Amino acid sequence: MKNKEVKENIIPSQKVGSETGAKHEVVCDDVQQAQATFNKGKECLQAIDKWSEYCTVSAMKSALTDKNGSVVTRKPEVGDYIRIDIAGPGPRSGDGYDWVRIEEIMQSGNADQEEELFGMRVRPASSPVNSDRDTSHFYTSEATSTFIVERKGLVVSASETGKNEVPNTETEKITDKVRNAVVATSGIAGFSEVQWKMLMKGLLSD
Repeated sequence: MKNKEVKENIIPSQKVGSETGAKHEVVCDDVQQAQATFNKGKECLQAIDKWSEYCTVSAMKSALTDKNGSVVTRKPEVGDYIRIDIAGPGPRSGDGYDWVRIEEIMQSGNADQEEELFGMRVRPASSPVNSDRDTSHFYTSEATSTFIVERKGLVVSASETGKNEVPNTETEKITDKVRNAVVATSGIAGFSEVQWKMLMKGLLSD
């Protein structure tokens, strides 16, 4: 399956709210370098607890957890969660953290082919560490973020695509409602987009 077909399957269509994106690409000198760069980017993308290290400036720390919310140090799997700690107060429903659930992981191609791709899609979710069912994120559960590292010949790229981003103001907690509205519509969300750009560059840097 070609990279284009995989991306069509893993990235949802845009229906509501806003759409954002960040991308960085490098042109390698030869196939061996391109393959090595792709493999590095794929491994770094899966090292979720080290994302903040790949950004030159970061106001966000991430940790991979299992379905019960326990922090794990392995490659991500479908059904895992990413616990996000951004600057400022977090949602009460998430015990101070924003949470997203990994709902899709896709890979295609190999080193012997002209194209190869690794992709992961996440969606805002309720916290796995308590019984509160409110979505613990400043966006509603309609939003998604899709991370992709791909190689096409000598060109390797890393991208993040945000779809259907709507401020989560439907939560029952008044404090979370206000907080989510402020975060989603202020410079904090915009700064997150800048961080995604830095992360995409960091994934492919030496």
